[in-house]
Amino acid sequence: MGVAIWVIRGDEVQACARVGEVLHFLARSPRHFARLRRTLTIIGVGAPIVPHGAYISRSRSCNLAVRELELDSIPALAATLIHATTEARLRRAVFERRAATVEEWRRLRVVCARASADFLDYMQTLSRSGLTSA
Repeated sequence: MGVAIWVIRGDEVQACARVGEVLHFLARSPRHFARLRRTLTIIGVGAPIVPHGAYISRSRSCNLAVRELELDSIPALAATLIHATTEARLRRAVFERRAATVEEWRRLRVVCARASADFLDYMQTLSRSGLTSA
């Protein structure tokens, strides 16, 4: 679906299927899905030293932990990818162009959390209305 999946640890077939479900869920919102595809090039699964949901700027990737991939709901995993996508976009737009202040780094977490919460609200509204895409 336009984003490479690298399975570092865990069952490759199961991980790819689960990430595929998450991407199909995200695709219900073409705007969010397009942003993800433009922003992230890789979704990694099971990188041992990278925390769940972490954005890695060098590879333009997001890591999903094996355990969370198995246990978290599809919407929660999609919100994690939206969080990483938002972080990536802000880092490229602001933080990689100049030195950020401590306050800006603090606000980055808040903005990313709000973006993922707004995405979940949007998807809930979408499902209530019976629409499949926006």
